[in-house]
Amino acid sequence: MRHISALAIVLLNGLLLQGATPAPVVNNTAINYSTNRITITGISLSPTGAAPTVNFNSSNLSLVSFSNTIVVANIPVQQPGTYRLRLTSSNNNFYEFDVTYGAVGPQGPMGPQGPIGPTGAAGAQGPAGATGPAGATGPSGQAGAQGAQGPSGPQGAPGPNRKAIALLKWYSANEAVSFPAGAGGAPRDLIFDGDNIWVVGSQQALQKMRASDGAILGIFPAAGIYTSTLVFDGANIWVASYDGGTLSKTRASDGVLLDVYNIPGAYGLAFDGANIWVTNSGSRTITKVRASDGAIVGNYPIGANGWGVAFDGTNVWVANHDDNTVSMLRASDGTTLATIPVGPAPTAIAFDGQNIWVTINSSNIVTEIRATDGTVIGNFTVGYGPHGIVFDGENIWTANQGENSVSKLRARDGALLDTYVLGPGHSYPWGIAFDGANVWVTSSGAGNVSKL
Repeated sequence: MRHISALAIVLLNGLLLQGATPAPVVNNTAINYSTNRITITGISLSPTGAAPTVNFNSSNLSLVSFSNTIVVANIPVQQPGTYRLRLTSSNNNFYEFDVTYGAVGPQGPMGPQGPIGPTGAAGAQGPAGATGPAGATGPSGQAGAQGAQGPSGPQGAPGPNRKAIALLKWYSANEAVSFPAGAGGAPRDLIFDGDNIWVVGSQQALQKMRASDGAILGIFPAAGIYTSTLVFDGANIWVASYDGGTLSKTRASDGVLLDVYNIPGAYGLAFDGANIWVTNSGSRTITKVRASDGAIVGNYPIGANGWGVAFDGTNVWVANHDDNTVSMLRASDGTTLATIPVGPAPTAIAFDGQNIWVTINSSNIVTEIRATDGTVIGNFTVGYGPHGIVFDGENIWTANQGENSVSKLRARDGALLDTYVLGPGHSYPWGIAFDGANVWVTSSGAGNVSKL
């Protein structure tokens, strides 16, 4: 495509300015002879946004496009020569100049050099030059006297506990063995007390199992009809009974039932170091119970049908199963700090030291929430119908009720590492716990407990 720039623009003094509004100024033109279009560049060509007028050789040209700085117009075929072009801007100011159409002739001979003009006035002083390179470093001075010792810093975090769950799970899980759940009814929740596994059945019984080999050490009575969840306070096992409306306290060392407290709709449990938090399923409240004597410290609002509960060292988190939210409460006074929308049927909660993980039973995912501010970090796919959830110090594990499996996710990024099918003889996995070396899962539909 031939593209030849116009050869001459003759500025016509006295034809530019009309009125006080900005006058157009043309800086350059170019004629594309293959498309018969002329491109005009400048400023103030369309200051109001309306189309300018381009007159070439006494004929108005049709515009292809225009802006305040560029105008493109169709130009009819002309005989080679120089023609007058007038651009009238959208505010009726104009700029006239000559445009050469056709090939440019040969350059004429150079004229004689004119006389040297007088020397002009001195210009303004130029800017200072760049700073030169730094000189060599001088010798070091004598060391000063040692300053006074500063105050002691704050005490660091405690080292890992011998029963900490963070350091022992390095191998891939496998279903090593299953044990019968002798506690009455279908096994529901289970918990590790540092030495033993405790399993609660649906019918008023607690089973104590030695973690090393699964041996049943005792079966003890637990108050209530439909026992749902467990929590350990460092010395005692607490059991929530939904249908019985009770919260029972059993001494872990010998299984003695120490006391029973009336808590209507008791369901989810968590321990904050001094108090037991128990959801009142069906009443949109959670009760704070002093662990030392069972005194009720307060009742605080949450969402609909609170299920799982977790404590992160500062705040208490509740999965509100029926309104698809998670409540964040300050543990010191029960104030609601945030209500976070999540997927349908949030069920159980675990804390990994930084973030909160929630099983979303109806969406086959777990949701990760930043504990500091309640921001949802992500949703990660697990098995069908996730219910129980636990953290092993490195990974998140979920018990998947709908497909008889256990999912393992890497906590730092939510990657699904593996899914373990529990196989024949197991059904409806419910609760899940970690003992520092192995993951334990209740099979509520089959009446047994698996050690992975």
